[in-house]
Amino acid sequence: MIKKIFLITALWLLAISCNDEKVKSSSNTKVVFESTKANDTLFVSEIITERSLGTITSKEKENSMAVGQLEMVTLTTSDSDIKYLALLKPNSKTIVSRNRFDELTTNKTADSLLNYLWKSNLDFISKNNQFIFSSKNKDSVRDLFEQFRLLRKRKIESVANKLNDQEVSLLNFQNNARIDMFLTYWAETQNLEKNDIFYDFVDALEKPSANLKTLPDIYLEKFNVDYFRKNDTLPDIETFTDYIEANVENQDLSNFLKIIYFKTLIERPSKLPRHQAIFDNKALIIFQETNKNNGYNYLIEKSARDFSNSQKGEKAFNFGAEDSNGNKFKLADLKGKTVLVDVWATWCAPCLKERPNTEKLAEKYSNNPNVEVLFVSVDDNKQKWKDFLKKKSAKFAMELYVKDGMGSDFGAFYNITEIPRYILIDAQGIIAKSNIKNPLEAETLIDAMLAD
Repeated sequence: MIKKIFLITALWLLAISCNDEKVKSSSNTKVVFESTKANDTLFVSEIITERSLGTITSKEKENSMAVGQLEMVTLTTSDSDIKYLALLKPNSKTIVSRNRFDELTTNKTADSLLNYLWKSNLDFISKNNQFIFSSKNKDSVRDLFEQFRLLRKRKIESVANKLNDQEVSLLNFQNNARIDMFLTYWAETQNLEKNDIFYDFVDALEKPSANLKTLPDIYLEKFNVDYFRKNDTLPDIETFTDYIEANVENQDLSNFLKIIYFKTLIERPSKLPRHQAIFDNKALIIFQETNKNNGYNYLIEKSARDFSNSQKGEKAFNFGAEDSNGNKFKLADLKGKTVLVDVWATWCAPCLKERPNTEKLAEKYSNNPNVEVLFVSVDDNKQKWKDFLKKKSAKFAMELYVKDGMGSDFGAFYNITEIPRYILIDAQGIIAKSNIKNPLEAETLIDAMLAD
């Protein structure tokens, strides 16, 4: 299996070099960086692909970058986590300023609105959180967001004379897409059927255009709703990629969205549960074989490899960790045992909710020398993990910490992109299942393995 995956990947990379859709006709745009800090660096990258367009130091002050018709980018600096969204246009000049409060701004009205749409979405949800999640009246929730949508639309219209047609189009799309993304999420929390009239807002989404690349997830959500309105089941992943292709006329946009679909399946397994239930290595291989000439393959090159390495039947990566006393641990230390790995963090509410169930499972097998349960923390802050253990350390499971968490080799080889995550490894050191839903399913699997 591994050899086949490597062969496909090699052919895939060759195809990328021969037919790369990233290379498009482009023009230069000038970006000027004004910072209050002497040694500062501005990073400019594409919003979805995260591909770097260039960097500018406070000493250089400006740089020319190649962009397409209208490029939505993320601006960040070398010593801050603050992000700012911007629209770069060919043959134009954007001045990026960083003030003494580390805030980034530009000289463009469109950029100010773009960040308003992004941040106001979060602020609005936070402000109305109690009503949104306690209300049993779905129409009132929908009406609340429709009023918010209209408010933001009017704000865009109020400065339309300062914007070009492309900017107005993209901003209106961002307004609608960001609200629709939350509404689809809310509907899922309420377990609404896809044919519920609540979902009718997806019908108003504009026909796929270049704007799709600035927030492609909304089209995955729309097509997911549309598909299950017409079909009771999804027989295989290929059926949905065919559905995308049938509904996105532009081949470049279709190729892009299909890659984003697989990126979502690999990196955000909780996002599309009905798809995730039938997604496996076989589906990934079929996609790779039939999409060798897709110029966006580079977007999932690494994650596809990590996914394949973490699947059932593969040899479990011999990861290293340490306990709260600094003692070193290697998975190989548990050779010959069935091992359940509970990947968690102190900041993860769903992890903490399920933690008592994993502890009960560990207690159940505490007298069985052939079973071991591991709590593996991927906290960024090691001290927070230690402080947590002082109050709530598990009695019947090993408490371990992995430095760099999801960004470590452990995170890569087991494709840890979301937590909680439950991984079961058999006595031969082979992955039995790497995407277990919860401790209850893990218990069922362990009981079956011990019965064999």
